[in-house]
Amino acid sequence: MSWSLPAGGQVRAVLFGGGFRVDLHDLDTLAAQLSGGAGLLDEAARHLGAAHAQIEAGSHPFAYELTPWDLAADPMAAEWQRAQAIQAADALRTGPGSVAQVAELLQTLSTDVLASAEAYQNAEARNATSWQTSVQILHNVSLVQALGGGTSLALSLARLLAASPRLRELMDDTVFHGLQDLVNEAPEGTVKDGLADLLIVLSDADLAQWVRTDLLAILVLGAQAVRAGTSQEAARLEAYLSQAADRLDPVISARLPRDLAVGSQIVPAASLTPMQRVTAYLAMRSAEAGRRRFGERTGLRLTPHGGSPFTVPAALRDPLGLGTAVAPLAVAWSGSEGRCLSPLATPSDVMRYSDGLKQSDSDQTTGVISLVRTDHVDGTRSWLVVVPGTTNWGMGGPNPQDMLTNLEAVARMPTDMESAVVSAMRAAGVAPEDPVALYGHSQGAITASNLAADPAVAQRFTVTTLLTVGGPVAGAAVPETVRTLHVENGADAVSALDARANPVGPARLTLRIDTTGTNLEGYPHGSLVYAQALEGMPADPALEDWARQLRGITGAGEEGAVTSEVVFDVERLTDQEQPGAAVGR
Repeated sequence: MSWSLPAGGQVRAVLFGGGFRVDLHDLDTLAAQLSGGAGLLDEAARHLGAAHAQIEAGSHPFAYELTPWDLAADPMAAEWQRAQAIQAADALRTGPGSVAQVAELLQTLSTDVLASAEAYQNAEARNATSWQTSVQILHNVSLVQALGGGTSLALSLARLLAASPRLRELMDDTVFHGLQDLVNEAPEGTVKDGLADLLIVLSDADLAQWVRTDLLAILVLGAQAVRAGTSQEAARLEAYLSQAADRLDPVISARLPRDLAVGSQIVPAASLTPMQRVTAYLAMRSAEAGRRRFGERTGLRLTPHGGSPFTVPAALRDPLGLGTAVAPLAVAWSGSEGRCLSPLATPSDVMRYSDGLKQSDSDQTTGVISLVRTDHVDGTRSWLVVVPGTTNWGMGGPNPQDMLTNLEAVARMPTDMESAVVSAMRAAGVAPEDPVALYGHSQGAITASNLAADPAVAQRFTVTTLLTVGGPVAGAAVPETVRTLHVENGADAVSALDARANPVGPARLTLRIDTTGTNLEGYPHGSLVYAQALEGMPADPALEDWARQLRGITGAGEEGAVTSEVVFDVERLTDQEQPGAAVGR
């Protein structure tokens, strides 16, 4: 499908999933059967041609035993019958309704079925095979050019490309010193903290082979993705990460414990995907780096706007916070700061609300989430939980919307943001029977999806609807009881970081958009870019059930429904009040 935007240009989109599934094997089988039927009819046409010739010749080529028979009383009767047979053979051979025409129609239908199967296969694959060409960028594209050379950061990154495959013995030092230069050149703040933590993680001996063989390719593909010019960036990075994870997996799996925490459950590490196992190991190393900088994680402080703060244990001590008592809030629900004064009727409305929530959060040392409550005229309530994306690039600091949570969430390990969301829902008074919709952008998308997939959440709440935007959410096994819509941009590399395509089903949809033909400003990962891109999207039957359910949650179009909100600031607590000294090699 495609639609025009007020800003100019057209958005193109492909919808995966819905109320039907396409079995490519069945389509291939049908095409083969149709083609076989056409072949049989062609053979029948050839026999008719032979019979026609024999009738016209007036003799039969085959010899039969001579049997006495009486000649027709009227010799012309036999001639008339022969003429009738010739006419019938002609009608069967050619013309409307003939064997030849039916054979041609069957063959055309077979070709169309094969073309449909190929179209479905190409749509599902998203041209993933093109990643091999993209990886060759290592040999012919300068990262300095990709970043718009001349800056000290670009020159520092260029050092990462200095070592060729023939000089691999120098690669470790080249990569390390390149990253060290990045740390030195970066301005003070969260980016510098994040780079310093990354330096510790990449110094791990078990990651040395990955640093040598894959880090450079990922950096270049990432730089290419930032330019977002083809809408193939996500597919290329996803394919490359999948193969990189497969290469790392044997080494990493040997270093992981036999069982890992996944949300509220303990599962065998072998049950995870290679990318989840690799990310789990990176998360463990990152948590260690965070502990050295900020101290041991002990808890979370949630502060509702207009209310008193409360604390719950850190996720590793109490996954999802369900083992800790939470007192009901004593705050006045309202549409504060001019936001959420009317129901959120569309995905674009929800995205804009989330972006406004994030933009209004001036304190970068804490995370933020919101609960939007709708009181319906029949006395029931429903909820929309809004979780924005990453705001801090450090690991283990006071803001839990950080890189550590990103890694833990992709690995499906318990995260502090998951505990914060569940604790906020409990404090806000979300009842077990209240319908709940979860929304998340970027990191928030992973958080929302993991919560929707967790059986302990399903026992405590009634999650009916899930909307995610620009997040790597393929690892979450969201049940069919949750109507799900994932929105991804082919030029947004973030959604590719799980290294696999999203599962699809009757209740789980993925809308993949292409904004490269539009005049939208900003990197495609931005929530406002997504919001603007979806405005004007035509109605689609496969999406209507999901959209109707969202409107039912938010009260859109419902006379007398009252929508209000409460916003929570979320702070990670440690056993060390002041951050430790910066770390180095």
